[in-house]
Amino acid sequence: MPLPFGHRVSADATRPLELARTTLHDLALCTVASPLGGPFTVDEPAEDWLLVGVLAGRLALQRDGGGAPTVLACGEARLVDGAALRGGTLDAATRLVSLTLAPSVLRRFLADALDAPVVERIAFRDEPLGRDLSALVCGLCTSWIDGAAPDGGQPGRERVGQALRQALLAALLHGTDHGYGERLAGRARPSVLPGLVKRATAHMQAHLGSAALDVEALAGAAGVSVRTLQLNFKRLHGCSPMQHLRTLRLQAVRQALLQAGDGASVAEIAARHGRPSRARRAAPSPALPAPAQRISARSGRAAPAAA
Repeated sequence: MPLPFGHRVSADATRPLELARTTLHDLALCTVASPLGGPFTVDEPAEDWLLVGVLAGRLALQRDGGGAPTVLACGEARLVDGAALRGGTLDAATRLVSLTLAPSVLRRFLADALDAPVVERIAFRDEPLGRDLSALVCGLCTSWIDGAAPDGGQPGRERVGQALRQALLAALLHGTDHGYGERLAGRARPSVLPGLVKRATAHMQAHLGSAALDVEALAGAAGVSVRTLQLNFKRLHGCSPMQHLRTLRLQAVRQALLQAGDGASVAEIAARHGRPSRARRAAPSPALPAPAQRISARSGRAAPAAA
């Protein structure tokens, strides 16, 4: 069965486990209750990092190399290398929470924060999380799991989830020791994530012709909340995401007009770049000819439309 760690495991059938699983965008969360306790064995190890927190009881984890198990008592949490996890034992009346962190998710978040490629797998120090950090991340995870709507349709949950995902990853990567810790701490403005702005901008460029493109779709493409996207655009570009999108569309329309041949219509070109009715209502500006004008390929200038 899939245990909270996102692995395939074998457990004693006479000692059933009570599982509650959900997702937080690209993160997998789970709580498990073991009324009777007992051992389990990992059948299919994974390359993910696993945040494991004990909410009640005690958990002993067995990893590669044998030796004494790693014991987590109530209130403790630890980042565990999933590739090295081989099994463990749950005490009776144990309840725990886990968060599965795929290497690609961690690399992308770090690349955003550092504004630089992150190629190597992140290596966390093998030690328990501090009490405050343990309480924070375990509390956030259990609150999200316990508040999940059965049909996933709870209003506002998508936006809250984006913000919660950012908070969890930021807390873990800023609050633990790992190979990129010094570089991350040296960032002057760690709250500014140029990488997510680049992803949103690339999505804009790929969908300039979609009049339905909105800030929620841009935030989804960037993998963050709308508020986080807006703050980062404001800090990096001095404008909102939708204002930046409007600028890109105007630039694309202008370039298309310069390359257009005889009879090209401003309204038609604007419509192809996601600005249909607005282009018709807009007042003439130095950057664009009036919508009713036609482009003369010979003169390179706009000519008045026929009466």
